[in-house]
Amino acid sequence: MIKLLLFLLFFTRVSSAVPICPIHYQSWTLSPYQWFNIFTLCLTPLAVHVAGGVPSPIILSGKKPHWTNRLALFNPISILWRYYAILDRRIRWSSSWNGTVLAASNAIFWREDHWDGSEEMIGESSHFLPHTPTATRVNFLSVSSLTSVIVAVQGLSAAVYVQLGGNTADLSVFFQPLALFGLYRLPSAIWLSNEAVYTETRSNERLECNGPAFGVQSWRGVLYRCWWAGSTIALMLFVVYESTEDGLCGCITVSSLAQRIFYSWLLVSLMGIHTFYLAKGKSTTTVIPCMGDTWYKVFTCVVVLLAIASIILSSLETKMLKCNGDFSLYTTCPGLEEGCN
Repeated sequence: MIKLLLFLLFFTRVSSAVPICPIHYQSWTLSPYQWFNIFTLCLTPLAVHVAGGVPSPIILSGKKPHWTNRLALFNPISILWRYYAILDRRIRWSSSWNGTVLAASNAIFWREDHWDGSEEMIGESSHFLPHTPTATRVNFLSVSSLTSVIVAVQGLSAAVYVQLGGNTADLSVFFQPLALFGLYRLPSAIWLSNEAVYTETRSNERLECNGPAFGVQSWRGVLYRCWWAGSTIALMLFVVYESTEDGLCGCITVSSLAQRIFYSWLLVSLMGIHTFYLAKGKSTTTVIPCMGDTWYKVFTCVVVLLAIASIILSSLETKMLKCNGDFSLYTTCPGLEEGCN
């Protein structure tokens, strides 16, 4: 019901503010070089978001995970949950935080038939460590730190793009709003590392940990969960509100409408799923609790299909617009031919 009300509110405002343009096939004017440039700009935010947010899975036992289990790891909702859970664990394990906890918190383990990121895996996974980790945070001169810097720059750029009412939804900026999600990486950035190495051989040595210093219901845990839930709601309202401006077009193109539907649905789902598990106190695992559920796998497949459908529509409507001087840009607006003011 909440989702329905938000969507009605969103589309009522859109439809009352500006009309929807009929679909226009304009991409026939693009050259192969321009197509290559467009897809490079389009996929870069997605590649950085996935590369920085999805660690290589550690197979401890059982058969290798099915592709549907692996696909759920790439869901932005799963990636953001991992960012949330690592900082939550760092806060609650403040006095017990060490290299072993850091390594286990950043890894994703496959056991028998499910992903496991619970706190119990901190001690259990230590059987598969070839040596005892000593680092308690990432090295500032590391791939993880560089990834955080790139994600931050892309996120700030996306925030400016959305705030300025960038709604032409050309293919080159389709994943620009996704870069906003990367800003949630920053609070936990110094503890996000993919540098720990695990082996497939189990040893008899187990590294003991003291356990969390504070429980889930401690004021620190509650305060952090409230901040996370509040920030996801703020992000959703920011994107939805700013994306309803008509910008340069004077109307909403079909590709722009598809992009808005995709991101509004993704943001509402993010808010609903995260808030539900935060309210139930299931925040001690770095793997989102519904990762192995059939409905979440289907949901992830729908997200992928919606993204593909939106990209196809944007591919049809995107064109090159030559502006004053030597400046040019990509757009889906059918009425813009010159000026770019």
